[in-house]
Amino acid sequence: MEKFQVRGFLFDGTEVQEDVQAVDERSALSLIRKKHGQLRKGYDIYTTKLIVELGDFPDKKMETAHLKNLEVKEVMRIAAAIRENTVTSAEYGQFKIQFRNMVRSALVSYWNDVADVPRSDKEDEIYRYIATEFIPRVDLEKGFYRYIRINVISRIRRDWRRIKFVNGNNDKNRVDAIREYLSLQNTNEQRDPEQLRESLKRMAITINKQEIKLSLELKRLYYGLVVQTRLHKAALKSDRQREAIEQCYGKDPVTEGQQALISGSTQQNVHKNKSRGEKNILRFLSKNFENRLKTVVFFVSCWGTNFISIHIL
Repeated sequence: MEKFQVRGFLFDGTEVQEDVQAVDERSALSLIRKKHGQLRKGYDIYTTKLIVELGDFPDKKMETAHLKNLEVKEVMRIAAAIRENTVTSAEYGQFKIQFRNMVRSALVSYWNDVADVPRSDKEDEIYRYIATEFIPRVDLEKGFYRYIRINVISRIRRDWRRIKFVNGNNDKNRVDAIREYLSLQNTNEQRDPEQLRESLKRMAITINKQEIKLSLELKRLYYGLVVQTRLHKAALKSDRQREAIEQCYGKDPVTEGQQALISGSTQQNVHKNKSRGEKNILRFLSKNFENRLKTVVFFVSCWGTNFISIHIL
């Protein structure tokens, strides 16, 4: 048995720093996971018996080894000092350490292919957002770190869209473009079926990538075309999901309640099968056709003069 020290952060931002006795690193991590939960990537684990001199510690570990996890009220006090320009360098360093794993993890996930603004610069900017915007309006009932994490991810994604997309800061523009395009496809009797299938595949990639929430109206338009082009048959293995999609979005669509009566099931089960079917359709179309797509263009005007160009990276 060896003594391991494990240090890292949980997904809610809580720091874990604990010594455990275990036969190897995997066993040590398993003990921590059972006691505290899953650690985020980027955790540290080492055995102290390997350290002969204090100087053998890596510099970055020495930087944080003596710092304890701050209480929420202390974090809020430092944030207030940052807003008032009275914060000390030591306090600001503690503040950044408190949110470092949270911010860096979000940047790795959502701040990609932005050459003009490197992650290191964006990281400093996010710390300022946390102190000046997010903490003053924090909802403690929802959980302090959970609330901050949600806002951090939302701000990073918003700023990324502004850089990467035309009108990227306005989700309504993209949703309006989707609505316009789908409406035209539903009324255009001369459309090419194969071209329509390709358009639906492209739209699935965009909806998935940008996590666009479709309204009921847009769902009826989109999945109605999916059923019409029979793409759902290739996407869905479950007969129940296929039936729910066909009945709710087919030629003569019915409500979930009506489908429950027809099938002898419950509305709850119909809703569950329909929702899973929708997600599986988007996932299937995106996975199988994403590599064939570089750019998705949605025409907003039937005159072809205005468009939104969405780059799939």
